[in-house]
Amino acid sequence: MVFKPQTFHEVPPQVEIDEPTDASLEADVAGALGRAGLVDATRVGVTTKGGIVILVGHVGSQAEIETAGEVAGRVEGVSRVDNRLRIQAAAV
Repeated sequence: MVFKPQTFHEVPPQVEIDEPTDASLEADVAGALGRAGLVDATRVGVTTKGGIVILVGHVGSQAEIETAGEVAGRVEGVSRVDNRLRIQAAAV
């Protein structure tokens, strides 16, 4: 018996991924916000469309708004961040 290397019409298959999907990008950004530890991401929503990340919700300070935007912008595949976060004091 003779085994030959597997090929597709004599050419090995190639997989190319140009851009991450919106869903995977949302998950990556949400994960990055959760790991950052400087942002209370429990009230932050993340949506994406074509590499543009939209952050919505409430955080406790202006510093958290800025940090969330910076963290989201560093995720691979993000072309722009539309930061719509607002400040809202935590309920006591």
